[in-house]
Amino acid sequence: MSRQEWGRTLLLVIASLVTACATPQQREVIAENDQFIAVLPDSNDTLQTLAQDLLGTSTRSWEIAELNGITSLDRVNHAVVVPKKPTNPSGVYPNGVRKLQVLCFHRFVDTETSRHLMEVPINKFEEQIAYLKAEGYTFLTLAEASNLKQQRAGLPERAITITIDDGFRSVYDLAYPVLKKHNVPATVFLYVEFLGSPAALTWSQIEEMADSGLVTFDSHTFSHDKLTKAKGETKEAFQKRLTREVASAKRKLGQKLDVKPHSFAYPYGAASERAIAILEAAGYRYAYTVNRGGNTLYADNYLLKRTMIYGTDSFDQFQKKIDVFDGLPLK
Repeated sequence: MSRQEWGRTLLLVIASLVTACATPQQREVIAENDQFIAVLPDSNDTLQTLAQDLLGTSTRSWEIAELNGITSLDRVNHAVVVPKKPTNPSGVYPNGVRKLQVLCFHRFVDTETSRHLMEVPINKFEEQIAYLKAEGYTFLTLAEASNLKQQRAGLPERAITITIDDGFRSVYDLAYPVLKKHNVPATVFLYVEFLGSPAALTWSQIEEMADSGLVTFDSHTFSHDKLTKAKGETKEAFQKRLTREVASAKRKLGQKLDVKPHSFAYPYGAASERAIAILEAAGYRYAYTVNRGGNTLYADNYLLKRTMIYGTDSFDQFQKKIDVFDGLPLK
C-alpha cells in the first residue's frame, strides 16, 4: 500500500469513528495530514461549500462524494474526508478511462416534431435533461471542464457539458427556461454578425442570461465562415479572413459582455492547422469540433469532440450518443 493510500485509510478510519451526536454549529476539522482533511460538517454545509472552502473550488465536490461513498451531506452525521490533491488526475481506472461528453444543440421549437434536423422540440430537450439528471450525470460548465483538463484534476463519473451553437432566439425563449427549471448550466457559442436579426438573440437577452450565472457565452466566429482554405484562395487572403473571423468575434464579445472568451467552436466543425495557430495567438485555450465522442483529459485542446443532438433523434438514439467512459479489456 502506498504512503498516500495509508494516509487516506487512516483518515477514513478516524472519520468513521467520529460520529456527531448532534450536528455541530460550526464546521470542525478533526484530523489532517499532507494529503487529506477529516472534517465534521455543520448543518449549513454541502459538498460544494466544503470543496469551495477547503479546496478553493466547488468543482471538486465530486471527489469528496466519491471518496466517502456519498452523494450529498444529507443525513451524514459523521466526519468526511476531503482530498487535498486530485485523487485520480488522469481519469484512468483499472477498468477504463473517464471522458467528458460535450453535447451540441442548435435550435429549439415548441412543437412535438421538428421540420429541420437542427431543430430539437423543447419537450424532447427537457426529457433529455431530466433523464441525465435522474441518472446521476454531473453537469459541468465549459469553464469547469476546461479547468479540470488544464489542472489535470480528474473527471467526475458521468461528466457532461451542454453547448448550443449560433445564438438563435429559441435559446432564450425555449431552452433557457428549461435550464433554469433544472438548474443546468450551458454555454452558447455565438457568431456575432447574426445577433440582432429576427431569428437571433438580442444583446439584452444575452446579458440577462449571462447575469443569471447559468449560461455563459463563447465564440463561434464573426460570420460563421468555414475556417478552412477555400479553392483558389491565396495564402494571404486565407490568413486575413481567419484573423478577421477570430479577432473580430472575440473583440465584440469582450466589449458587450466584459468577458475574455477562452473557448471556440469551429463553424461546421471544420478545423485547420492555420486556424489553430490563429486561435492560439488570439488567446483561445480550447476549440471544439463536431466530431462525435467524449474527451479524455489528455485529448488535443484544439480538436475537442462534441456530439450533435438532432431533432430526429429518438430517445434510444440520444442515450446511445452519450459517451463518458471507455472500458478496457481485462484479459
